[in-house]
Amino acid sequence: GASMRDGAQKEVANATDSVTYGPMSEAKQNHEAMLQLTDTFEPEQNIAFGSRRIAKLTGKVGPHYLAAVSKRELWSWIPELWRYEMAKSETCYWMLQPLWPDLCKRGELPTEENGFRPQWFPARSGSVAAFANVAIDLDVGRPNLPTSGAAIGLMADAVQAGRIPAPTFMSHSGRGAYAIWQLRQTVPNTSENRIRWRAIQLRLVSLTDTLGLAPDSGALNYGQWLKVPGTLDTKTQIRVLYLPFMPDGAAPSRYSLDELETALGLLPAPDVPAIAPDVPAIAPAPDRIKRK
Repeated sequence: GASMRDGAQKEVANATDSVTYGPMSEAKQNHEAMLQLTDTFEPEQNIAFGSRRIAKLTGKVGPHYLAAVSKRELWSWIPELWRYEMAKSETCYWMLQPLWPDLCKRGELPTEENGFRPQWFPARSGSVAAFANVAIDLDVGRPNLPTSGAAIGLMADAVQAGRIPAPTFMSHSGRGAYAIWQLRQTVPNTSENRIRWRAIQLRLVSLTDTLGLAPDSGALNYGQWLKVPGTLDTKTQIRVLYLPFMPDGAAPSRYSLDELETALGLLPAPDVPAIAPDVPAIAPAPDRIKRK
């Protein structure tokens, strides 16, 4: 009885969704992506949001701090983010790694009521509490490079051919694209895990480079800003869309660090003799990849 009833309820829910959003609409896809990408964060960890605006001090335009919202408060605050975007016409960003629960914040969360005053917090790598995802920013959609749609197709071909592990999400980020590999569980930001995460990231950069996907080797810090699902990219007037990467309709993959290292050939096969301690176990990245 129960499963029948659950099935019926699910059918109603699905029907309601398609009425509300249209079949798997962009709004729904983006909402689901936000849910899944923050799924592994702890309730008290903070999620960094930023917006593209002029820095008063430097005059530079780029993503700057806007709000650090605990995962627990995320969904009650999110409507304010969209009101902010409407009011200010600024593209919104977030970080895909959770920040420390006791992060230093100055001011309240920005709301319509307080004039959307940005909440200051240190929006940098040192604020990252744990690794939850590995994201590569692909600078496609430029002359002589594939479009973001073609980039997703090229990634699917490469996954099919066993050349790269399947990302969990890919997104149209305006002109470019993101490829995101999600970890099954967050991994604490320790020096050992930083080395492992960085090696995985550099290997994914070099593989996507080989595939002609123009990875941005300047966007490699842990506290990397990515456009929020559903935000309007003001440079192109395109809404950012995150899509679950489902080859042959299979559920999107999530990985442990071990699984990614194995898939990327970063772990030596068990029968290989131990490497002498003075030889780096991880081959240095090609020279063309600028390290931050």
